[in-house]
Amino acid sequence: SLFVEAHAFAPSFRPSSLARRSAPRCAALVHGLRGGSDIARGMSMSAAEGNYRPCASALVFNSKREILIGERSDRAGQWQMPQGGIEEGEAPGEAAIRELFEEMGLKTPEDVSLVETLEETIPYDVPPGTWLSKAGFVGQRLHFTLLFFQGDCLPNVDISGLGGEKPEFSQVKWSTFEELVPTMVGFKRDVYERLEKIATPKIEAHCSQRV
Repeated sequence: SLFVEAHAFAPSFRPSSLARRSAPRCAALVHGLRGGSDIARGMSMSAAEGNYRPCASALVFNSKREILIGERSDRAGQWQMPQGGIEEGEAPGEAAIRELFEEMGLKTPEDVSLVETLEETIPYDVPPGTWLSKAGFVGQRLHFTLLFFQGDCLPNVDISGLGGEKPEFSQVKWSTFEELVPTMVGFKRDVYERLEKIATPKIEAHCSQRV
């Protein structure tokens, strides 16, 4: 998981009670992906990519160039973007959209629009004793998909845990790479430093085109 320590970010959303949305798990999630040129099609994820678990992450950003993160429900003060393992036969972009729906209840194209899946992937090693290392993985290889939220307010999220998954987040907020990167746990900081370099120009280009 990509998490950060508590920080003085923007106001957050914390639900008092959230009803589950009734929707097919995947049908609505991959709308807009079929036939798209921004996501590699026909990609089958092996059990591990060189002993790195293939993992997809959804980078949702707004017109202020802020990114959407959630506080882990099981680890207060630790924040991350929606992410999870890529299933066999699933494209990275599909996995990212599925994880975004399961963890935050946001769908494509109803809530966010697909921008692209980054070509470059970013691996990181995990310390000994983690469940990943016990499962035989060196770490995770992250595939990031960029999605755009039209608006500066917080999206109407559902963090109750969808698609049969348990709740991942207790609240969500907008942040920036400048605020986020310095607070990252050490062995994951390089991932976000690299992500900032390759994602920022694409975020800027997309936002500039909308002016």
